[in-house]
Amino acid sequence: MNFTAKSLTRALLLGSALLAALPLQAGNNWNFDDAKINSRFTDQPYYYYVAKGEQWNNIVYKANFQTDNNATLIVNYDDRPIYRTSLTGQGTLSIPIPSSTSGYHRLNFIIQQYSTQDKNNLCQEEPDQFTTLNQSLLSYDASRSSYHLSDLPDALYNPQVHQATPFTASLNFDKANIVEAAMLARLFTAWNSNTEIQWVDHTLIQTQPVNFNVVVQHSATKMNGASVALTNEGSIPTLTITYSTAAELESAVNGLMNPTYLDQINNANAVLPATLAAPQWATLKTFQNLADLGVQDFRLDQATKNMSLNFPAVWLPTDILQGQIALRSQSGLLEGSGVTAWVNNALAGSLKLSELESDPVERSFNFFGKNISPSNVFDLRVESSIIANSNCIPSARGSLWIDATKSKITLPYKLKNGVVAVSSALATAPNIAIDSNSGSLGMAIVTAQVAKKMLMTPNPLPLNIQKFDSANPQLINIRVNKEIYNQQVNTHQDTIYAPSAAHGFFIIYQKDRFNIIADDEVGAQNFMHLWPKIQNNIPNNTTKVFVSAQGNVYALQQLIVGNQKAPIVQQSNFFLLIVVISVIFILAILYWYWRKRKNAKS
Repeated sequence: MNFTAKSLTRALLLGSALLAALPLQAGNNWNFDDAKINSRFTDQPYYYYVAKGEQWNNIVYKANFQTDNNATLIVNYDDRPIYRTSLTGQGTLSIPIPSSTSGYHRLNFIIQQYSTQDKNNLCQEEPDQFTTLNQSLLSYDASRSSYHLSDLPDALYNPQVHQATPFTASLNFDKANIVEAAMLARLFTAWNSNTEIQWVDHTLIQTQPVNFNVVVQHSATKMNGASVALTNEGSIPTLTITYSTAAELESAVNGLMNPTYLDQINNANAVLPATLAAPQWATLKTFQNLADLGVQDFRLDQATKNMSLNFPAVWLPTDILQGQIALRSQSGLLEGSGVTAWVNNALAGSLKLSELESDPVERSFNFFGKNISPSNVFDLRVESSIIANSNCIPSARGSLWIDATKSKITLPYKLKNGVVAVSSALATAPNIAIDSNSGSLGMAIVTAQVAKKMLMTPNPLPLNIQKFDSANPQLINIRVNKEIYNQQVNTHQDTIYAPSAAHGFFIIYQKDRFNIIADDEVGAQNFMHLWPKIQNNIPNNTTKVFVSAQGNVYALQQLIVGNQKAPIVQQSNFFLLIVVISVIFILAILYWYWRKRKNAKS
């Protein structure tokens, strides 16, 4: 897209005027997990995040509750009490929350529940009593008084919010210019989002609502550095990058990906020099403790903590999961106190907590999985039984605290082969070729983001996007081409029902390269939606899969893996031969020694 310097000046002035009064964004929700409480005293924390430069007003917490008996609910907002009520039977909650500024905020739901028989006697056996909170959410209105480039990507969307409806991003660039496509894709690898983002060509946006726009436009007039601007066009935040040379565009993207540099730009628009260096790129991340798998430190009372340990989908375990749980526990606990760990519902380890010395404060115990799992997802459950006072057994209790960073884990593995290895291949060689059809860039963006989230640190990925050339294919090739798609459908008519095969996608591994093929823009959107979710469903050593528009995975071709039994037998025979020879040699020496002693006596 060509743009003149005069038009650029007008656009910047218009953007400044639009920022003077930004409308309120209403009707937003932040969803929380359901809570089930069965102890007398529970502190249930909930966290939410207000995007940088934003403010939330008219915040209301809503939930359905059900309790077996009387319960008292106290709500703290950032350690300040704001609400107290009694819960009986079932009903709904509607709790006003104070206005919130940028950053993380915490709501603590403190629930105390006692039956009528033990309100005055805490030493009686605790009854089975439950209180549940479900369909919990915050409704709020988000407003922004001004835009700053330093707030990216928060100025466009909230990267921490979890919602079922994906964000829609409108991309406005010259599809014939591969440099613009490459720089957009590289920029988006620096942005993270807990909510799915659908990357849509601006020409395809019709009636669906758009959450934000990203525009790249070429200026026919020579510029002294690329111009970057944030505006609010029609209540839709828009990032616009205007450049005259490819070097200016790359330098501007480097600046937007460098958080140290970006934090200094406290304006809605800026001209960035054409000499900005590349940021620090992402590297392979390690999985050495629970924190690396997203588990946070937690407090464990007389209760159970369930954790799902999701290792990369490209890993195939070759041995059992093992590790060490690091914890802090009070001393003076009585007989019967302990903590146990379970892996995939099998007992994996335990620690006796009774009669502990006061030192050391930090304690740990090892755990070992029972079997080698065929899956890269493990269920880890930690249970505790704490008896703190012989006069109040078993109701009086203390607590223990699990340190996620110091809790070590080890999972021997090998990388999977075939189609599922797309992410591991991209993590080591981030090269993708795309065609010029709508949807291929969005597919490349999602492919790179999924690989980075699975295997890489949060830094941007040095993604290299090239134009597809059948004579010179890249490691990963993405095409939106109905003709090639239909050829693949016709090749597998015994497996694929052609009349209902539209809007799916194929992934083919051949000659150490990956080919991803969709039929049209709808198929490309389905890829963006499904690819982050289906990798665990792709069998190892599969060289071709078809994924339907509904998300069903069909393995069409498999790698032929050689039989590994023959080498093992040969190794065993060789070892047996060595043992036999050694025994014969030892017997010969003993016979010689015996003959020598006999002759000496004679």
